[in-house]
Amino acid sequence: MQVSNQSETRQRALVAFSNVDEIHSFHAGRLWPELERCGANPAAVARAFLANCREMRRLYCHYCGNMAAARRAVQDLGGEQSQGSILVQCQQEAGHQVWNEKNITVRRAQKNIVI
Repeated sequence: MQVSNQSETRQRALVAFSNVDEIHSFHAGRLWPELERCGANPAAVARAFLANCREMRRLYCHYCGNMAAARRAVQDLGGEQSQGSILVQCQQEAGHQVWNEKNITVRRAQKNIVI
């Protein structure tokens, strides 16, 4: 399906990025500060994750449940690597590295190792 107007593009972008901003806010504003306060205390780290378990489950269940729709939206926006893709054009204009599923998977794995 071809994206025909700016409103449609915005709608597909909202689907493609789902609740990523909410996940980022949670990690940056709540989980990460708690983990930093834990220092090298494994019991404190475990308590921080247990205290945030319900919110993490809510956020990531929504994110994973939206994956198929997000992939369709990315394809509707021109795909992840095509030079004609609006996503690629926006990333290049913003000076960002072009993302793809492999890069995202690697970054997620790296972040999970840090946590």
